[in-house]
Amino acid sequence: MFFRPQRSHKFADIGTPNLSVGGNNIEFVEKWPQLGHMISLNLSDYTDISHCKQSLIGQINTVLCRFGRLDPIVKNKRFQVYCSSHYCAELWDLCCNTLSDYCTA
Repeated sequence: MFFRPQRSHKFADIGTPNLSVGGNNIEFVEKWPQLGHMISLNLSDYTDISHCKQSLIGQINTVLCRFGRLDPIVKNKRFQVYCSSHYCAELWDLCCNTLSDYCTA
């Protein structure tokens, strides 16, 4: 949740408001991980797609290291199980230029 400060023509930019819960200040960040995805301040899918691409590459490397000596049919099945989760990818903006990098990976 983010509350944008109201701008007044009398005052300069006052920046982000100080919000606190239980006396602890809430940190203001440009991006935040949520359920395995990156939510960014500008609501762009660039950061999320890049994050998911790196995760996919890590999963592929793990499958190749752990199951590299198995029969190709078994290895392919392991690849499908461990590397084919594209949770919430259907929500990505198809015009985002990093989507092709994800598909290449």
